[in-house]
Amino acid sequence: VDARLGGNDAYLELVKTAKSKGIGVIHDFVPNHIGSEHPWMADLPTDDWISPSTYQPTNHRRETQQDPYATNADKQAMTSGWFVPTMPDLNQGNPKLEQYLIQNAIWWVETAGLSGLRVDTWPYNEKTFLTAFTDRLLMEYPNLGIVGEEWTTNPAIVAYWQRGNKNADGYDSGAPHLMDFPLQTAIREAVTEEENWNTGLIKLYQTLANDFLYPDPMSLMVIADNHDMGRLYQGVGENIERYKMAMTFLATTRGIPQFLYGTEILMSNPPSESHGLIRSDFPGGWEGDQVNAFDGEGLSPEALEAQQFVRQLMRFRRDATAIHNGGLLHYAPKDGLYVYFRHNAEQRLMVVMNNGSTDMLLDAEHYAEGVTGSVRAVDVMSHESFELAKRIRIEAKSARIFELSATK
Repeated sequence: VDARLGGNDAYLELVKTAKSKGIGVIHDFVPNHIGSEHPWMADLPTDDWISPSTYQPTNHRRETQQDPYATNADKQAMTSGWFVPTMPDLNQGNPKLEQYLIQNAIWWVETAGLSGLRVDTWPYNEKTFLTAFTDRLLMEYPNLGIVGEEWTTNPAIVAYWQRGNKNADGYDSGAPHLMDFPLQTAIREAVTEEENWNTGLIKLYQTLANDFLYPDPMSLMVIADNHDMGRLYQGVGENIERYKMAMTFLATTRGIPQFLYGTEILMSNPPSESHGLIRSDFPGGWEGDQVNAFDGEGLSPEALEAQQFVRQLMRFRRDATAIHNGGLLHYAPKDGLYVYFRHNAEQRLMVVMNNGSTDMLLDAEHYAEGVTGSVRAVDVMSHESFELAKRIRIEAKSARIFELSATK
């Protein structure tokens, strides 16, 4: 770790302190490329340490990794081209480099006591390297989380990389977790589009209906934004109702959610897509800060509202076992209403999203398969109690979570 950022000792202290608070640290590991100013570039360990030796761009055609008709030239151009001119591509076909990368990852996990690895630009790596990498890491640390960044909206391509998938070519990368970019795109479109046959909340339903492609959809990482894209609040037109709908869905759907820092206080990036702006400092904690999100000082009324909403939502989710390990049952959206259930032996939850422009009345009889004998619904955010025999008003542009029970 760069000494200007505190060096390795500061990083180890960070992980240790986080663990004392019940927080695991996930390390961002980048085996595909290095920076053009990396010390290796002044004295390469071998002549073929990077490939090609001078800048030639990748074709970014990730489909070549699965395409049964792809040419070898296109496959090579995907994995051996440089990501950008300042990121020389590492030649993972070099056995010494492959061993170094694997041992380097093991060293970080062991030395720092890491909980997981986030592996950058997953499909740009050599396929044989990825299998060797995950096999060795999981042999040493069977419970280690490894999530691959495969940035595509095609769920078939994401599914190809997940551990246990029965791919036609027999390949298995060994990755237990992948980022669900198809659902990330669907979330934003669903809450911003007008309701129609193929727009609005149907996007969530259709994306989740593709889960038959995945060996383990519950192990996917679901996101609404990240450090490489415009922030959620900006992406939903800086509309607090749309924002709350998106956050409610993210917190209650299948998979493991990731929330980008500052999302809870409506950090945004209009009108620029600059990564420097997207990754602005979290406000507070430094001398001279006019805004301190740790204590709410200087936050706008909307940011305070969002912060309190997310705090309450996450506290509910913390103890909601039906979300942690329960099944998912959903109904096709109708008249702007999307209704789904999370359930296990201990708990049954009903989530209702209304993307329409008018309030709707929920008729529980229509959702009998999900309600399954329940007679009462309690809104987990407002704590209002309702009899399911009576229709429940669902406000326009809103999402509500109900805990169901069989007793009055």
